[in-house]
Order: sequence, then structure tokens, then C-alpha cells
Amino acid sequence: RAFLLDGSRATMVPVTDMFNHRPRDASARVRWDAEEEAMVVEATRDIAQGEEVVYSYGDELSNSNLFRTYGFTIPVVEAPCWTFLALPAEAQGVLRRHLPADAARRVIELDSRWVHPTLRTAIEACRGLDLLGSGEAPELRVRKFLDEFLGHWLEGYLQDPCLAELTTNGPSLERML
Repeated sequence: RAFLLDGSRATMVPVTDMFNHRPRDASARVRWDAEEEAMVVEATRDIAQGEEVVYSYGDELSNSNLFRTYGFTIPVVEAPCWTFLALPAEAQGVLRRHLPADAARRVIELDSRWVHPTLRTAIEACRGLDLLGSGEAPELRVRKFLDEFLGHWLEGYLQDPCLAELTTNGPSLERML
């Protein structure tokens, strides 16, 4: 695992990447001691003899962020949120219809807790551009973009054979959303 030092440079710290991630019951934290020029692992609570020392790699990280950054995931029930990384190559038609060329090439991240900056940037680009010269209000253009963009991804889920049992024998996936 790499750590940022003084907010500007990253360094590898052997052994600290061996601590397990347990954000809800972390017993330690890792911090940079500028005076000693050393990474310090310090207890944040009493640790019983024989108890595993664990810390949080970030208590607000989704499984996709944990996997992308650190190479592991946690049980779904422990995940604090859900994120989805929308790669532009997978939705170019939609993106090109609603965004300027440079914005249509950017990754958009969806997060269950908040409007991710990448989505905010795409919305702002859509709001400021009338590609078809329709004269539509910016709010309507944004609504059409979001409907088509999110619908593009939803369609893939609705056609996924792994979800077929849920959608045919259980409640409608569309109603669940």
C-alpha cells in the first residue's frame, strides 16, 4: 500500500499493507510523523493480547473502489455504499448525443451517497451545450441526458441472464429501482 506524505508524495511502507481493513472496529491508525520522518502505527483503542491489529483503509470506500485501489473487497453487507464506473467506450452513442466531444471521452462515476464530481462535470457540460440546436431549456437537456445515460446501463442489467429469475419469479427489477 502506498501512503501520501505531506499531501504531495507517495511512499511504499512495507508491512503496513499486511494489516486487514476493518473500518467499523479498527484498532489502529497509520500516520506520518514528520519530526521522526517515519510512518507510525498507533493504537486507537485498547487491544487485547492475541487480538489482530486492524485499521481502516477508508471507511467510506465502496467495494469497487477498494478493489481498484487495494485489490480486495469486503462482504456486501459491510459495504458503506455502492459505486459504478461508467466507461465512455461502453456508452459513446449516448455521451456523444448529449455532451461535447471532450466530455464524452471521460469516465463518469456514480455513487449511491452523493453526486460524484465526474457526474457533476458531465451534467454541467450537458447544461451548457445545445448540440442539436433545439433551444430546449438546460434542465430538460440534463433530464434527457440522465434518462438516456442511466437507461443505457439499466437495459444491460434487465437483459442479464443472472437476473432472469429475479425479474421473472420475483418483484420487477424496475419497480425495485
